[in-house]
Amino acid sequence: MKTLKNFFKNPKTLVILALISIMVFNGISVYFIERKYPDSPIRSLPDAFWWLLVTISTVGYGDIVPKSETGRIFGAVTIIVGVAFFTMITGSIASFMVEMRLNERKGLGKVRERNHIVILGRNENLLILLDNLTKLENRPIVLVADMEEDEFESLKEHFPEADLRFVRGDYTKDQVLRRAGVKNAECVAILSDTEHGMEEADEKTLIAILAIRSINPTVRIVAEVVKNEKVKHLLRAGADEIVGYGEFNPILIGSYVFSPALHSFIASLLKEGRFGVKPIPRSFVGKSFGELFESFRKQQGLMVVGVVSEKRRVAIEDILTGDKAIDEFLKKKLEEAEIDLFGEEKEYTVHLNPDDEYIIGENDTLFVYMG
Repeated sequence: MKTLKNFFKNPKTLVILALISIMVFNGISVYFIERKYPDSPIRSLPDAFWWLLVTISTVGYGDIVPKSETGRIFGAVTIIVGVAFFTMITGSIASFMVEMRLNERKGLGKVRERNHIVILGRNENLLILLDNLTKLENRPIVLVADMEEDEFESLKEHFPEADLRFVRGDYTKDQVLRRAGVKNAECVAILSDTEHGMEEADEKTLIAILAIRSINPTVRIVAEVVKNEKVKHLLRAGADEIVGYGEFNPILIGSYVFSPALHSFIASLLKEGRFGVKPIPRSFVGKSFGELFESFRKQQGLMVVGVVSEKRRVAIEDILTGDKAIDEFLKKKLEEAEIDLFGEEKEYTVHLNPDDEYIIGENDTLFVYMG
């Protein structure tokens, strides 16, 4: 009732209703005027309203027109009123579309997607999670966070091909979750909101899970947790999967969103801890990775996952001349320039599942899964 009162209080609404009333009145008046003339084509109310529709839309077929002078006067008024009516309607539709688009950019619009992914909150792992999700499958992703429009636009620049939407607000509130389309979402991923401290992050996640379940009891929920003692509370609240807060959590969350089985597989590998590092026998140096892989698999029952290449960086000894005075001068200048050649002299490159043609080097080490 209150919405209806507000509708009729709008001046634009009153003007449109007034124009419609004038046009309907003119159509009925033309019928009663024209039916007195035997040669008039307007013989019934349907004829009059057909003429009215053609006139106000400025189509002007000319098949039905008033024959009397009075009828033509009403027709002239109808043309003017019709132009004003369609101008207001067109302007209102355009204004509504522009306002809706602006609200979407500001995160104030309503998402009408189905089977989309909803991400609640943000932290330092958000970029990694988005990168993982967009690579796995091209599906609409809705980010719900308390952020500004320019922050979201900057974030979106990292994923130009992704269908990324934004809803601004507190994701523990029902109305915000409904605007994000949680009711029709396929999966909801909750990142720990560590912006206001670690202590409150899990509490906010718990409230969000309860709110989500009240809107959509069947949607999959994967949540990030900071404290291990909160895991049982989040599961009891309705979370389907819990991922610990850490470096690898965005990859685990991303895998669970599209494939719970893949997530279980990755989690199992990490929990069993059967990965290890093995030195490469001298006999394989200079040979291909394919040969080494087959040999380890058949003879030792080990699956080689990758190769770790050790590369020695430039050290201070590589540039010293042996002349004490010159060497002391070089060391002094390096220190002044804050160039560190005295610390760790090695760096490592990881080659996961390299090509069979990859040549094993003397500084390589194997990364193996011991099944």
